[in-house]
Order: sequence, then C-alpha cells, then structure tokens
Amino acid sequence: MMPNENRLPRELIRLSNHPPEEVIALFVLNKLADQSDVVHVEQHLLVCQQCQAIFKQEDDFVSSMIAELERTEEARKRLRTLFL
Repeated sequence: MMPNENRLPRELIRLSNHPPEEVIALFVLNKLADQSDVVHVEQHLLVCQQCQAIFKQEDDFVSSMIAELERTEEARKRLRTLFL
C-alpha cells in the first residue's frame, strides 16, 4: 500500500459533512491511514443516522464475508481429514 493511499481527500471534507461511502468502508476495515481521518469519521458517525446506516451495511457485509471464509476453511479442513 502506498503511503497516504487511504487518506480522505480534504476537498471532500470541505464540500460535504458526510464522508464518502468508500471512506466508511475503509473505516470498517480499519484501513484509514491517518488518525485524524479516523477521528473525523468516528465523530460523524456519532451524530449522523444516514452514515450510521451505511456503516451498518458495510459492517454486516464484512462480517458475513469473514463468516463465509471461516466456514469455507472449516469445510476444507474436514475434507482434508476425510480424504488424506
């Protein structure tokens, strides 16, 4: 990852109080590079129901993907024990 790749574009912060959905997704993944960006998103999520809904969607998606990956890995392990 390049330095500052996941930094919020300052122009977007100035133009809108809402972080872009992509930024909320990076926040969910704990991939925002700059701590000030993390603080901005955290503070915004405390007061914005619209962005809270986006956060919940992103968080639910990530959680379901992780659960599916874990389920798939467990199935692979069981198959290995049966056939190896």
